[in-house]
Amino acid sequence: SAISDFYKVEGDFEMIGNKKTIEVDLKYIGLNDKKQPILVGKGTLDRTKFGMKPDSKEGNIVDFEFKVELQKKN
Repeated sequence: SAISDFYKVEGDFEMIGNKKTIEVDLKYIGLNDKKQPILVGKGTLDRTKFGMKPDSKEGNIVDFEFKVELQKKN
């Protein structure tokens, strides 16, 4: 769903064999040199929910960012 200039997207994320549904934010930023759409995204997850041991030094809540370049399927 569109919120301001980004979209909320829900999907499955798998880490060390554990799959959970998470929500990420995606924003369209333009076209690459091949005229394909580019999106950037960000999200947050609790790594303990994926089977990792709690760690107060590292922290359990992890923020992540990513970039997606869409390609037309032939």
